[in-house]
Amino acid sequence: MKLKKELGLFSSVSVLAGIMIGSGIYFFSMLVLGLASNSLGLSLVAWLVGGIITLFSALTYAELGTLFPKTGGYYVYLRKAYGKRVAFLSGISNFFLSSSGSVALLAILFAQVLGYMLGVNGGAGFDATTVGVIAAITIIVLSVINYLGIQYGKLVQNIFFVAKLIPLLTVIVFGLFFGTQSNIVASNGAENIETGLLISGLLFAVARTLFAYEGWTNLNTVAEEMKDTSRDLPKALTIAVALVMGVYVLFVIGLYRIIDAGTLAALGSGAVEAGFDLGAVYSAFGAIFTGFDLTLLGYVVFGAIAISILGSLNGSILSFPRVYLAMADDETLPRFFGKIDAKFQTPWVAILGQTIVSLIIVLLGYNNVNYLLSIILFGALIFNTLIFLAVFKFRKTMPEAPRPYRVWGYPYVPRIAILGMLILLVVTFINSFEASMLGVFVILIGNGVYDVFMEKVAYEPAAALPLVKSTKAKPTEPAVIKIPRKKATTKA
Repeated sequence: MKLKKELGLFSSVSVLAGIMIGSGIYFFSMLVLGLASNSLGLSLVAWLVGGIITLFSALTYAELGTLFPKTGGYYVYLRKAYGKRVAFLSGISNFFLSSSGSVALLAILFAQVLGYMLGVNGGAGFDATTVGVIAAITIIVLSVINYLGIQYGKLVQNIFFVAKLIPLLTVIVFGLFFGTQSNIVASNGAENIETGLLISGLLFAVARTLFAYEGWTNLNTVAEEMKDTSRDLPKALTIAVALVMGVYVLFVIGLYRIIDAGTLAALGSGAVEAGFDLGAVYSAFGAIFTGFDLTLLGYVVFGAIAISILGSLNGSILSFPRVYLAMADDETLPRFFGKIDAKFQTPWVAILGQTIVSLIIVLLGYNNVNYLLSIILFGALIFNTLIFLAVFKFRKTMPEAPRPYRVWGYPYVPRIAILGMLILLVVTFINSFEASMLGVFVILIGNGVYDVFMEKVAYEPAAALPLVKSTKAKPTEPAVIKIPRKKATTKA
């Protein structure tokens, strides 16, 4: 049974931008400033560099998405370029860490924001146990919505996409036209810091912006459900990433125009210590809505952030299971992961599997934001680098294949994307060694599992087998043929 083609250009842009515009811009705007040595100018550079890397990455992805317009996205590209082993490792890494970890992290952030909004514990938010329970309930509810059909997940995504732009645009418009702070590129003492430390901090700041931009890969995973993939996928990727980059940079400028440099520096330093900080966003809305009741203001600010996180979480739950569907078709996950509900035409087992793993991450108490963030980024950086290299490989091995879209600026744009991924991979490994080693551990375990269960005998889809006509085949002969990896043979 095939998945329904429900996504047009606007829905595709809203799904992608809706995933990308989540909690990161609110939670990490001050963290990026602090990592950039509290230099307003350098922090803007970090947001711009992160956006450019993301845009070049998305342009590279667009070529692969139109070359292989199949459900599964990155898994399909890695499978075609490097074989089943590498694709399996990427899928397993995402299933147990990166993708499920993203779902868990977003749900945890939503629960924390809800606690701030309701003003519990004197404004400090819910305790860790309550955060875990609310995060778990949120994951379950959104998973059920996406199980009921992509049209419902799409509807929720479109609503959240429009709603989440309102608070961002409010800060942008007020800051640009009514803000009183003019020297937004002040160095704030960055010139007194050792050059090596300054560059290291800036690179780590760029790495943190990538979480705010994270999600740009997810449209490719639902490419088969787009009405016109070859036309809409490149447009949606370009429009969505450019839109998000513009909104983020202007939002940060808006904050800097509203809040004085001294307060920003204090908030930036505090964010580095705590891992994130919402003080600047709250202060900005406080300046915009002067005279508002503080309780009402809390509802406005944190309600807006909660809606933004929900949109990103819903988009993630919608797109991630499509990769596991592709893995089941390829038999790198059990075949029952490929089951599609007859009524709702959604991959219900894949959705259920992702829900269970995400709930385990939440309920085990891994609610350390920085730790989860590093887990998510490390695996993504490794496999994204391999995916970008695949563009060069396919240009050589499949020169005549139809490419409705060719990446702009080839070969320089993919090379810049690869260089950015490698630099940030090294920075993440050095600064988050424990979380990075957990990613390495999962990959090594996955490699061992592959050697034990998949190396000796490979199962290929029936369509890939040579058509052999024979009149000697026995009626009781099994329909599934096992093919040794090194030497494929069939029996008549």
